[in-house]
Amino acid sequence: MNSSPRPQRLALWTRRFALASFVLTLLLVAVGGQVTTIGAGMAVKGWWNVEGSDGTWHFLPLFPGSEWGRDVGTFYEHTHRMLGMTVGIAAIATVVLATLARRARQLGRGVVRACVIALVAIVVQGVIGGTRVLEDSAHLAFLHGVTGQITFSFVGFAALAASAAWQELGPGRTERGPSTLARVLAVATLVQITVGAWYRHGLRNPDLDAPAGALHMHMTGAFAVLGLVIALALRTTLFAREVEAHEPRLAARLVGGKKRLHALVGTQILLGFFAWMFYGAPDYVSAHESIAAGLHLVVGALLLLQSVALVLWIDRARANEVPA
Repeated sequence: MNSSPRPQRLALWTRRFALASFVLTLLLVAVGGQVTTIGAGMAVKGWWNVEGSDGTWHFLPLFPGSEWGRDVGTFYEHTHRMLGMTVGIAAIATVVLATLARRARQLGRGVVRACVIALVAIVVQGVIGGTRVLEDSAHLAFLHGVTGQITFSFVGFAALAASAAWQELGPGRTERGPSTLARVLAVATLVQITVGAWYRHGLRNPDLDAPAGALHMHMTGAFAVLGLVIALALRTTLFAREVEAHEPRLAARLVGGKKRLHALVGTQILLGFFAWMFYGAPDYVSAHESIAAGLHLVVGALLLLQSVALVLWIDRARANEVPA
Protein backbone atom coordinates (compact mmCIF):
# COMPACT_ATOMS: atom_id res chain seq x y z
CA MET A 1 0.00 0.00 0.00
CA ASN A 2 1.32 3.44 -0.91
CA SER A 3 1.76 5.39 2.31
CA SER A 4 2.84 8.77 0.88
CA PRO A 5 0.97 11.81 2.22
CA ARG A 6 -0.81 12.65 -1.02
CA PRO A 7 -2.76 9.42 -1.57
CA GLN A 8 -3.69 9.40 2.12
CA ARG A 9 -5.19 12.84 1.67
CA LEU A 10 -7.00 11.71 -1.48
CA ALA A 11 -8.64 8.80 0.33
CA LEU A 12 -9.52 11.03 3.28
CA TRP A 13 -11.12 13.67 1.07
CA THR A 14 -12.99 10.99 -0.86
CA ARG A 15 -14.51 9.80 2.41
CA ARG A 16 -15.35 13.35 3.45
CA PHE A 17 -17.11 14.18 0.21
CA ALA A 18 -18.91 10.82 0.16
CA LEU A 19 -20.14 11.52 3.68
CA ALA A 20 -21.10 15.09 2.75
CA SER A 21 -23.07 13.76 -0.23
CA PHE A 22 -24.85 11.35 2.10
CA VAL A 23 -25.79 14.04 4.65
CA LEU A 24 -26.92 16.46 1.94
CA THR A 25 -29.01 13.74 0.29
CA LEU A 26 -30.69 12.95 3.61
CA LEU A 27 -31.50 16.64 3.99
CA LEU A 28 -32.76 16.65 0.40
CA VAL A 29 -35.11 13.76 1.19
CA ALA A 30 -36.36 15.57 4.30
CA VAL A 31 -37.12 18.80 2.41
CA GLY A 32 -38.67 16.84 -0.46
CA GLY A 33 -40.95 15.19 2.06
CA GLN A 34 -42.19 18.59 3.15
CA VAL A 35 -42.83 19.55 -0.47
CA THR A 36 -45.07 16.50 -0.81
CA THR A 37 -46.76 16.99 2.56
CA ILE A 38 -47.87 20.56 1.83
CA GLY A 39 -48.49 19.95 -1.89
CA ALA A 40 -45.86 22.48 -3.04
CA GLY A 41 -44.51 20.55 -6.02
CA MET A 42 -45.49 23.29 -8.48
CA ALA A 43 -44.87 26.29 -6.21
CA VAL A 44 -42.13 27.44 -8.60
CA LYS A 45 -42.61 27.05 -12.35
CA GLY A 46 -39.72 26.04 -14.55
CA TRP A 47 -36.66 23.89 -14.05
CA TRP A 48 -33.28 25.52 -14.73
CA ASN A 49 -35.10 28.73 -15.62
CA VAL A 50 -37.64 29.51 -12.89
CA GLU A 51 -40.42 32.07 -12.83
CA GLY A 52 -40.67 34.83 -10.24
CA SER A 53 -43.90 36.24 -8.87
CA ASP A 54 -43.75 39.15 -11.34
CA GLY A 55 -43.37 36.88 -14.36
CA THR A 56 -39.59 37.41 -14.66
CA TRP A 57 -37.55 34.30 -15.33
CA HIS A 58 -34.32 33.59 -13.43
CA PHE A 59 -31.52 31.05 -13.75
CA LEU A 60 -32.11 28.54 -10.93
CA PRO A 61 -29.08 29.39 -8.72
CA LEU A 62 -29.76 33.13 -9.18
CA PHE A 63 -33.37 33.05 -7.99
CA PRO A 64 -33.68 36.18 -5.79
CA GLY A 65 -33.80 35.74 -2.05
CA SER A 66 -36.93 37.85 -1.86
CA GLU A 67 -38.66 35.40 -4.20
CA TRP A 68 -37.22 32.37 -2.39
CA GLY A 69 -38.99 33.36 0.82
CA ARG A 70 -42.19 34.70 -0.70
CA ASP A 71 -44.26 31.85 0.81
CA VAL A 72 -43.79 28.50 2.54
CA GLY A 73 -44.38 26.43 -0.60
CA THR A 74 -41.81 28.37 -2.63
CA PHE A 75 -39.28 28.16 0.19
CA TYR A 76 -39.49 24.37 0.43
CA GLU A 77 -39.65 23.76 -3.32
CA HIS A 78 -36.74 26.03 -4.23
CA THR A 79 -34.68 24.80 -1.28
CA HIS A 80 -35.29 21.26 -2.53
CA ARG A 81 -33.98 22.16 -5.98
CA MET A 82 -30.94 23.99 -4.65
CA LEU A 83 -30.10 21.06 -2.42
CA GLY A 84 -30.45 18.73 -5.41
CA MET A 85 -27.94 20.82 -7.35
CA THR A 86 -25.56 20.85 -4.37
CA VAL A 87 -25.81 17.07 -4.00
CA GLY A 88 -24.93 16.70 -7.67
CA ILE A 89 -21.83 18.86 -7.30
CA ALA A 90 -20.72 16.96 -4.20
CA ALA A 91 -21.25 13.63 -5.99
CA ILE A 92 -19.16 14.75 -8.99
CA ALA A 93 -16.35 15.81 -6.65
CA THR A 94 -16.58 12.43 -4.90
CA VAL A 95 -16.20 10.55 -8.18
CA VAL A 96 -13.18 12.64 -9.17
CA LEU A 97 -11.51 12.16 -5.78
CA ALA A 98 -12.29 8.43 -5.73
CA THR A 99 -10.74 8.04 -9.19
CA LEU A 100 -7.58 9.87 -8.13
CA ALA A 101 -7.40 7.85 -4.91
CA ARG A 102 -7.79 4.64 -6.89
CA ARG A 103 -4.94 5.62 -9.22
CA ALA A 104 -2.85 6.31 -6.13
CA ARG A 105 -3.69 2.78 -4.93
CA GLN A 106 -5.32 4.08 -1.77
CA LEU A 107 -8.86 2.88 -2.53
CA GLY A 108 -10.20 -0.12 -4.41
CA ARG A 109 -12.07 -0.16 -7.74
CA GLY A 110 -15.30 -0.88 -5.91
CA VAL A 111 -15.29 2.59 -4.39
CA VAL A 112 -15.10 4.26 -7.80
CA ARG A 113 -17.91 2.07 -9.12
CA ALA A 114 -20.10 2.81 -6.10
CA CYS A 115 -19.52 6.56 -6.43
CA VAL A 116 -20.25 6.51 -10.18
CA ILE A 117 -23.47 4.56 -9.62
CA ALA A 118 -24.53 7.06 -6.96
CA LEU A 119 -23.81 9.97 -9.33
CA VAL A 120 -25.80 8.37 -12.15
CA ALA A 121 -28.72 7.78 -9.77
CA ILE A 122 -28.59 11.44 -8.68
CA VAL A 123 -28.61 12.65 -12.30
CA VAL A 124 -31.55 10.39 -13.19
CA GLN A 125 -33.39 11.56 -10.09
CA GLY A 126 -32.81 15.19 -11.06
CA VAL A 127 -34.10 14.59 -14.58
CA ILE A 128 -37.24 12.92 -13.23
CA GLY A 129 -37.81 15.83 -10.87
CA GLY A 130 -37.25 18.43 -13.58
CA THR A 131 -39.49 16.64 -16.06
CA ARG A 132 -42.15 16.35 -13.38
CA VAL A 133 -42.18 20.16 -13.08
CA LEU A 134 -42.11 20.83 -16.82
CA GLU A 135 -44.97 18.42 -17.47
CA ASP A 136 -46.80 19.12 -14.19
CA SER A 137 -47.19 15.36 -13.82
CA ALA A 138 -48.55 13.86 -10.61
CA HIS A 139 -47.39 10.41 -11.66
CA LEU A 140 -43.83 11.63 -12.16
CA ALA A 141 -44.05 13.28 -8.74
CA PHE A 142 -44.89 9.89 -7.25
CA LEU A 143 -42.08 8.23 -9.20
CA HIS A 144 -39.68 10.98 -8.09
CA GLY A 145 -40.60 10.27 -4.47
CA VAL A 146 -39.87 6.55 -4.76
CA THR A 147 -36.66 6.87 -6.78
CA GLY A 148 -35.48 9.48 -4.29
CA GLN A 149 -35.42 6.80 -1.60
CA ILE A 150 -33.52 4.44 -3.90
CA THR A 151 -31.04 7.17 -4.79
CA PHE A 152 -30.44 7.83 -1.11
CA SER A 153 -29.52 4.16 -0.66
CA PHE A 154 -27.05 4.35 -3.57
CA VAL A 155 -25.42 7.43 -2.03
CA GLY A 156 -25.26 5.66 1.33
CA PHE A 157 -23.66 2.63 -0.34
CA ALA A 158 -20.98 4.88 -1.86
CA ALA A 159 -20.26 6.41 1.55
CA LEU A 160 -20.01 2.93 3.08
CA ALA A 161 -17.69 1.67 0.33
CA ALA A 162 -15.37 4.64 0.83
CA SER A 163 -15.34 4.38 4.63
CA ALA A 164 -12.28 3.21 6.53
CA ALA A 165 -14.43 0.62 8.32
CA TRP A 166 -15.25 -1.07 5.01
CA GLN A 167 -11.79 -0.71 3.45
CA GLU A 168 -9.82 -1.98 6.42
CA LEU A 169 -11.71 -5.23 7.04
CA GLY A 170 -10.27 -8.50 5.81
CA PRO A 171 -12.10 -11.03 3.60
CA GLY A 172 -14.94 -13.17 4.86
CA ARG A 173 -14.35 -16.79 5.73
CA THR A 174 -17.77 -18.41 5.92
CA GLU A 175 -20.26 -19.52 3.30
CA ARG A 176 -23.32 -19.33 5.54
CA GLY A 177 -25.39 -16.33 6.50
CA PRO A 178 -28.92 -14.88 6.22
CA SER A 179 -28.19 -13.17 2.91
CA THR A 180 -31.46 -14.20 1.25
CA LEU A 181 -33.58 -13.09 4.19
CA ALA A 182 -31.77 -9.74 4.26
CA ARG A 183 -32.53 -9.23 0.57
CA VAL A 184 -36.18 -10.11 1.12
CA LEU A 185 -36.34 -7.46 3.84
CA ALA A 186 -34.76 -4.83 1.56
CA VAL A 187 -37.26 -5.57 -1.23
CA ALA A 188 -40.20 -5.62 1.21
CA THR A 189 -39.10 -2.27 2.63
CA LEU A 190 -38.96 -0.76 -0.85
CA VAL A 191 -42.43 -2.10 -1.66
CA GLN A 192 -43.71 -0.66 1.62
CA ILE A 193 -42.16 2.72 0.78
CA THR A 194 -43.73 2.63 -2.70
CA VAL A 195 -47.23 2.01 -1.33
CA GLY A 196 -46.72 4.72 1.27
CA ALA A 197 -45.53 7.19 -1.37
CA TRP A 198 -48.57 6.49 -3.53
CA TYR A 199 -50.84 7.11 -0.57
CA ARG A 200 -48.99 10.29 0.50
CA HIS A 201 -48.89 11.80 -2.98
CA GLY A 202 -52.59 11.12 -3.44
CA LEU A 203 -53.61 12.92 -0.24
CA ARG A 204 -53.24 16.41 -1.71
CA ASN A 205 -53.04 15.75 -5.41
CA PRO A 206 -56.40 15.07 -7.08
CA ASP A 207 -54.62 13.99 -10.28
CA LEU A 208 -53.17 10.93 -8.57
CA ASP A 209 -55.67 8.41 -7.27
CA ALA A 210 -54.18 6.14 -4.64
CA PRO A 211 -55.16 2.47 -5.05
CA ALA A 212 -58.19 1.37 -3.07
CA GLY A 213 -57.16 0.44 0.44
CA ALA A 214 -53.66 1.94 0.05
CA LEU A 215 -53.59 3.06 3.67
CA HIS A 216 -54.61 -0.38 4.94
CA MET A 217 -52.05 -2.00 2.63
CA HIS A 218 -49.39 0.32 4.02
CA MET A 219 -50.35 -0.40 7.63
CA THR A 220 -50.37 -4.15 7.04
CA GLY A 221 -47.06 -3.92 5.25
CA ALA A 222 -45.54 -2.18 8.27
CA PHE A 223 -46.13 -5.20 10.45
CA ALA A 224 -44.92 -7.55 7.71
CA VAL A 225 -41.65 -5.59 7.60
CA LEU A 226 -41.51 -5.71 11.41
CA GLY A 227 -41.81 -9.50 11.29
CA LEU A 228 -39.00 -9.72 8.75
CA VAL A 229 -36.81 -7.45 10.87
CA ILE A 230 -37.34 -9.66 13.93
CA ALA A 231 -36.55 -12.82 11.95
CA LEU A 232 -33.46 -11.28 10.35
CA ALA A 233 -32.24 -9.95 13.70
CA LEU A 234 -32.38 -13.42 15.22
CA ARG A 235 -30.54 -14.95 12.27
CA THR A 236 -27.99 -12.15 12.24
CA THR A 237 -27.24 -12.60 15.95
CA LEU A 238 -26.40 -16.26 15.40
CA PHE A 239 -24.39 -15.45 12.29
CA ALA A 240 -22.42 -12.73 14.12
CA ARG A 241 -21.36 -15.25 16.77
CA GLU A 242 -19.88 -17.41 14.05
CA VAL A 243 -18.13 -14.49 12.36
CA GLU A 244 -16.73 -13.16 15.65
CA ALA A 245 -14.29 -16.05 15.87
CA HIS A 246 -12.24 -14.77 12.94
CA GLU A 247 -13.29 -11.12 12.51
CA PRO A 248 -14.73 -9.50 15.66
CA ARG A 249 -14.96 -6.06 14.03
CA LEU A 250 -17.19 -7.41 11.30
CA ALA A 251 -19.32 -9.21 13.88
CA ALA A 252 -19.75 -5.89 15.69
CA ARG A 253 -20.96 -4.30 12.44
CA LEU A 254 -23.55 -7.04 12.00
CA VAL A 255 -24.83 -6.69 15.57
CA GLY A 256 -24.93 -2.91 15.27
CA GLY A 257 -26.84 -3.15 12.01
CA LYS A 258 -29.55 -5.40 13.39
CA LYS A 259 -29.95 -3.15 16.46
CA ARG A 260 -30.42 -0.12 14.22
CA LEU A 261 -32.99 -2.04 12.20
CA HIS A 262 -34.99 -2.72 15.37
CA ALA A 263 -34.83 0.92 16.44
CA LEU A 264 -35.74 2.25 12.99
CA VAL A 265 -38.70 -0.05 12.33
CA GLY A 266 -40.18 0.65 15.77
CA THR A 267 -39.74 4.39 15.32
CA GLN A 268 -41.17 4.22 11.82
CA ILE A 269 -44.35 2.46 12.91
CA LEU A 270 -44.84 4.99 15.71
CA LEU A 271 -44.29 7.96 13.37
CA GLY A 272 -46.67 6.46 10.83
CA PHE A 273 -49.37 6.27 13.49
CA PHE A 274 -48.82 9.92 14.44
CA ALA A 275 -48.82 11.04 10.79
CA TRP A 276 -52.15 9.26 10.26
CA MET A 277 -53.60 10.64 13.48
CA PHE A 278 -52.57 14.25 12.73
CA TYR A 279 -53.91 14.28 9.16
CA GLY A 280 -56.75 16.77 8.99
CA ALA A 281 -57.98 17.77 5.53
CA PRO A 282 -56.58 17.95 1.97
CA ASP A 283 -56.42 21.77 2.11
CA TYR A 284 -54.84 22.10 5.56
CA VAL A 285 -51.53 20.88 6.98
CA SER A 286 -50.94 21.37 10.70
CA ALA A 287 -47.47 21.73 12.19
CA HIS A 288 -47.93 18.37 13.93
CA GLU A 289 -48.76 16.62 10.67
CA SER A 290 -45.87 18.29 8.87
CA ILE A 291 -43.36 17.17 11.49
CA ALA A 292 -44.71 13.63 11.88
CA ALA A 293 -45.06 13.02 8.12
CA GLY A 294 -41.62 14.49 7.43
CA LEU A 295 -39.91 12.36 10.06
CA HIS A 296 -41.84 9.29 8.85
CA LEU A 297 -40.40 9.81 5.37
CA VAL A 298 -36.84 10.34 6.62
CA VAL A 299 -36.88 7.31 8.92
CA GLY A 300 -38.30 5.23 6.06
CA ALA A 301 -35.32 6.22 3.93
CA LEU A 302 -32.94 5.31 6.75
CA LEU A 303 -34.72 1.96 7.24
CA LEU A 304 -34.29 1.10 3.56
CA LEU A 305 -30.64 2.13 3.68
CA GLN A 306 -29.98 0.08 6.82
CA SER A 307 -31.61 -3.00 5.30
CA VAL A 308 -29.38 -2.61 2.22
CA ALA A 309 -26.32 -2.01 4.41
CA LEU A 310 -26.99 -5.20 6.35
CA VAL A 311 -27.16 -7.12 3.06
CA LEU A 312 -23.72 -5.72 2.19
CA TRP A 313 -22.19 -6.54 5.58
CA ILE A 314 -23.59 -10.09 5.49
CA ASP A 315 -22.23 -10.57 1.98
CA ARG A 316 -18.90 -9.18 3.16
CA ALA A 317 -18.78 -11.78 5.91
CA ARG A 318 -19.58 -14.55 3.41
CA ALA A 319 -17.16 -13.40 0.69
CA ASN A 320 -13.99 -15.26 -0.16
CA GLU A 321 -12.35 -12.06 -1.36
CA VAL A 322 -12.51 -8.46 -0.22
CA PRO A 323 -15.03 -6.62 -2.50
CA ALA A 324 -12.76 -3.56 -2.73
